[in-house]
Amino acid sequence: NRFQTARELGEAVKPWTRIEFPGQVKTAQSCASCGRGNAGGATFCEDCAEPLIPRPFDFLLGQSAAGYRFEEKLGEGMRGAVFRSIHLDSGEMAAIRVLPAKMSRDREFTTALVASAQTLARVESGFVLRIYKMFRGKELFCIAQRLASKP
Repeated sequence: NRFQTARELGEAVKPWTRIEFPGQVKTAQSCASCGRGNAGGATFCEDCAEPLIPRPFDFLLGQSAAGYRFEEKLGEGMRGAVFRSIHLDSGEMAAIRVLPAKMSRDREFTTALVASAQTLARVESGFVLRIYKMFRGKELFCIAQRLASKP
């Protein structure tokens, strides 16, 4: 075990830090057919008239929060999105998982997530991605962890 006491473990993985994301949460609209980004509120693509799909996490691109800048979205799904991010002070790359608002507001879920992170902090393994930090905004819960390199 790396940690001798609960206090040492608590210092290694602190519960989330409250942060505010700059600007308002905006939902970008993306065309499934041609990929064109359209203004928020539009329901059909301006180029090909296909229905638009909301992309609720795109407003984070280029934003900075909790010492990280969101550089590139690596993926998005029902359980949120993952961004390649850079720590502004150290330059270290990190993956930041952003949970959707509904999951972020669920105190039972986020409490269990923090407990899991604290358990993982005790594990020394190349198969476990180290969690650097957890933080939340008004509507979003974020987890910064080591960015795994491709094999």
